[in-house]
Amino acid sequence: MNPFSKIFVVNLDNEIGRERLDLITQHFAGHEIPFERFKATEQPRNGSHGLLWTMKRLFIKCAVENLDNVLVFEDDAELVAPFWPFIEEVWPQLPKDYHTLCLGTNLLSVPERVSPNILRIRSAYATHAMVYSLEAIRMILKFLDSEFNNTCASYDILLMKELQTLRKSYCTFPQLALQRPGYSSIEKGNKDWAATSTFTFHAHTFQLPHTSQL
Repeated sequence: MNPFSKIFVVNLDNEIGRERLDLITQHFAGHEIPFERFKATEQPRNGSHGLLWTMKRLFIKCAVENLDNVLVFEDDAELVAPFWPFIEEVWPQLPKDYHTLCLGTNLLSVPERVSPNILRIRSAYATHAMVYSLEAIRMILKFLDSEFNNTCASYDILLMKELQTLRKSYCTFPQLALQRPGYSSIEKGNKDWAATSTFTFHAHTFQLPHTSQL
């Protein structure tokens, strides 16, 4: 089962980017995941701004080509379970009118269970492994245009502020993808986001009924 019209890996064209591309290519080969590399926009002084520009360019491409159910990985994504069996189990549970599906996320509040393996998120960030509907892509392009004319906040905060409030943003339960620890071009230092998201995910879901089928 492959519900995705396209799978992209966003990747900077520098030394760190090349190292990460080699790692994720080998990692995804083990999961039999075909993907297309999308060259990220590098902004040495403002990594957040670079990601905003990258996603704008990528989503313009997706909108022009009418791509629905687009899966976008950042190049530090790391799967923690067999990919295709996980998707086969989870995808039929996702509401048809969804905007985004996070395969891993940093929860800031308790989500709402909508099925055994799907949670509606109210406030969460991290965009290292996300599925986007075509409707969401078109909406995000409008949000990005507005953001460039205003404060240019980080991309994940933009999604939390503008998209998640519409109650069609979801994440998987359990998480499928974490982030490999390493240098962050946005934070300008080494980060272990996997440890953070694992902690916050557990903290905000441990009281939910544990009916996961995975």
